[in-house]
Amino acid sequence: MQNRTEILTSEAIAERAAAIGVPISKLAVEAGLAASTSSRWRTGGGSTLRTLRAVQRVLEARERALLQQLMHLHPDLVERDAA
Repeated sequence: MQNRTEILTSEAIAERAAAIGVPISKLAVEAGLAASTSSRWRTGGGSTLRTLRAVQRVLEARERALLQQLMHLHPDLVERDAA
């Protein structure tokens, strides 16, 4: 069984970034890319698999950190849902 993550589209990355309140430009910088990466995606400059993968990795790390923070703040909900 392969453990491969599907590479998201730039639109899907934008939706998920908006859902957690983080600008794509910030994710791009954290991924070691130019802050203008997201504006190039929006203006039709295209995206490469490398840039999508890099931004997606940072996005997923942010999502996991947020989830862990929420679980720490609300352990009663985690325990209740696990039962």
